[in-house]
Amino acid sequence: MRHRPHLKSGRRRRPPWHAELAQRHLDDFQGPAMIQTPPLHYVYAVNAACRELFPGLEPASSTDARPASMLEWLFFHPGAKAAFEDRDRRCQIRSLLCQLRCEAPAVASPEEIEAVLAPLRASPDFNELWNCADRCEPRTATVVELRDRAGVLRRYAVKTSRDEYPPSPYVTYYLTRIDSAHGTV
Repeated sequence: MRHRPHLKSGRRRRPPWHAELAQRHLDDFQGPAMIQTPPLHYVYAVNAACRELFPGLEPASSTDARPASMLEWLFFHPGAKAAFEDRDRRCQIRSLLCQLRCEAPAVASPEEIEAVLAPLRASPDFNELWNCADRCEPRTATVVELRDRAGVLRRYAVKTSRDEYPPSPYVTYYLTRIDSAHGTV
């Protein structure tokens, strides 16, 4: 049976047609965009530009046992290690773990939170990063540096929104490149 995220209020995941609508919504954007479910950070949809910038980051298929996790991708996937400098990748992980630690207890069951954390515990860096999250304020970076497929570090502005595609508890993340091949704009 497929693991399905839920909220304490009893809200259920959207039907499959809703996932298709969300994907079409993202596909209209040229820049990288993804839809996640914070604070658990499940990946709901990504567009082609996001796949290019974040190799291997994909939403779960309908046959997967559980949702795709942005945290698992950041911790373990070679695509995350290729996209981010190690310091920046670790900073992103700390930020997401902080949001998980601070906000998830209000919207998710302890079992759901543990389902997110259990695979992460296999990382030798988990305890250090989790304990750092204990001393932080949840926030999202507004500018990130990411390596493109050619290996060039580029700066991106991050914008988030809770659009109607799909409605809460989903958040759309849009990335806009803020430097050009000839220098910073």
